[in-house]
Amino acid sequence: MSEEHIIPESIGGRLSIRFLCASCNSILGRTVEKAAKSDPSIRIALENLSQEIPDLYSQLTEKQPFQGKSKAGTVSGYFRKGEFVVKSNKMADGSLIQPTKTARNSIESILSRQGCTQEQIEEALSKFEFIPSNEISEIYPGLEVVKWDLEKIELNFNGTSLMNPLMPLKIAYEFIACHLGASICASEPQLKEIRNALLTQNPNNECFQVERLNAKGYKPFHGVVLERNKQYAQVQIRLFGWLAFRVHFKRLRVHAPRCAYTHFLDTNVEDWRIINDD
Repeated sequence: MSEEHIIPESIGGRLSIRFLCASCNSILGRTVEKAAKSDPSIRIALENLSQEIPDLYSQLTEKQPFQGKSKAGTVSGYFRKGEFVVKSNKMADGSLIQPTKTARNSIESILSRQGCTQEQIEEALSKFEFIPSNEISEIYPGLEVVKWDLEKIELNFNGTSLMNPLMPLKIAYEFIACHLGASICASEPQLKEIRNALLTQNPNNECFQVERLNAKGYKPFHGVVLERNKQYAQVQIRLFGWLAFRVHFKRLRVHAPRCAYTHFLDTNVEDWRIINDD
């Protein structure tokens, strides 16, 4: 059995359980969990909590798409080790948009191809270091550059993916495994059809329903609770306090001491509580 994170590690989850074979763990990671980090709802939640969970924010936004705004317009980029990096791009007029460090190398390469001496190249690079921001400057005859100051950095959702609709089912099913132990692997049809829905990527199976909920505000915690059986078992999931789901297992009842799990993301404290129905 391999270690499986119940709430995906890619969005800060820590709770794990060993009940999946390596193959199934890999399949669920590639399919169900892969897009979670890029989902707009997750990214917006992180932005709202960036001051409360700065370390996790930096970790989860690494290489995610952002856009910077300057007087010249908008440029695409991403964060690397906490620093915004502009994506290199060739414009229709032949000009280049590049990070400042990369631009220095490009200037050296362009002038070298033009047959400039090392002294001329060094002089141009020296001018490049001290040119004023937001102004076109000629650092060598025929070679003009501008260092644009970024005025604002915003989320960029171009090319990002939505969360797999089966992710709440995966979290809820694995949380039930924490209650049932080895019984989760039993061959009863109620359990087999849930496993089959996950492995075949079938979000329309009649054995379950995922209800989308929203809390009142963003808070730095993830939480999962096995709710009281009504006609069937229900699991409620909270991600970053605000994004919430109730998973209805329409053909399954769970008879076990019910637990609530909370992971406080700002302190990394994890809390388990037994829920007394009396």
